[in-house]
Amino acid sequence: MASTVRVLRDNQPLVRQLAQFATLRELHSSSFFAGHKHQIDSVLNTPDITINQEAKPRISDFLRVAHWNIERGNNFDGVVHYLQTIPMLETADILFLNELDVGMIRTGNRHIANDLGEALGFHVVYAPEYIEMTKGVGEELKLSGENTTALHGNAILSRYPISNVRIIPLPTCFEPFEFHEKRYGRRIAIVVDVDFNGSNVTAVTAHLEVRNTPACRACQTEEIVSQLDHQGIRGPVIIGGDFNSNSFARGTNSRTLRGAWWLLTSKPSKVKHRLLYPEEGAEPLFDILRKHNFLIREFNSPDHTARIPLKMIEEMGKMPEKGQDWIHKRLAAYNHELLMRLDWICGRSARPLGDGEVIDQRSGIASAGPQTFRGLYYKDRRASDHAPIVTDIALVD
Repeated sequence: MASTVRVLRDNQPLVRQLAQFATLRELHSSSFFAGHKHQIDSVLNTPDITINQEAKPRISDFLRVAHWNIERGNNFDGVVHYLQTIPMLETADILFLNELDVGMIRTGNRHIANDLGEALGFHVVYAPEYIEMTKGVGEELKLSGENTTALHGNAILSRYPISNVRIIPLPTCFEPFEFHEKRYGRRIAIVVDVDFNGSNVTAVTAHLEVRNTPACRACQTEEIVSQLDHQGIRGPVIIGGDFNSNSFARGTNSRTLRGAWWLLTSKPSKVKHRLLYPEEGAEPLFDILRKHNFLIREFNSPDHTARIPLKMIEEMGKMPEKGQDWIHKRLAAYNHELLMRLDWICGRSARPLGDGEVIDQRSGIASAGPQTFRGLYYKDRRASDHAPIVTDIALVD
């Protein structure tokens, strides 16, 4: 049996009102916003918490934690398939999940997080980042039918008991209300307490901003760890999320051109290394995590978690026509795609385990070193545009 704290409602009347405003300034100065701010804040700031009475941990003697950006839940059956059939994913007792729809026509107007929790036997905490005012992008705009709840956000799923759910709003570096994929909201981190055999573990997930700069992502990370410190958390903390650590600055024409020029003129070996190891200086968010005593690289394998076709990178579309032959020749060194480490798990007052270091007495499951599971397709469709990652973790006294 499962019980939900809040019954999700049809937000379309609210969405239609929000969508009529062209700019955020126009919205905020309107009588509509003055009269509905409380309702809007309630939609964005109230997490959905579903307690699953059937949830039962698979492993008792160490924590097996996974993170996955599941691309809205576009291939829901594929996500479920791999979470049930890859042994390390099937036995992960905490899932950090980014990009989950609730009531979006592109994903069947379903509650992706709750449906995953029911299918896999997890407690669920979901919190929205955005109220969506479109059906999405590209071909999604042509879909028949309408959104209902029209939310997009993040979730933490746990087979261990959860409590003390809170949302940390993150600094805004990019405003999507005036973007072609019109949204109202902000990036967030979700924080929950997990009862791991009587020990409290603080679990955090966040999806950091992609359409800005490494400095923006560092600012968002600083807000997360500062809030954790302000809350007086001294025990184990595990963070998992899509940090969007692509090392590029985006959001303006000058940033776009500088990034494209660096890509075209740098040695391919240097570019490839920076994209796989952004924690070595290209993304200051990692310096902030280390300053707050988080271990990073030790919790992660050295593999890429996203393959980005160069034709999808808007920087390339803004390069001048002149010199296209030279540009294509330079890009051939990358096989016309970039391999990036965007997704991470990190920990404080905790340490990653290696192969066979601990064997769970109840299940017989042996710990394994950090893993990345790339190239997951289901019925000729990718399960997601990101790879899931898994880390086995021991708490530090």
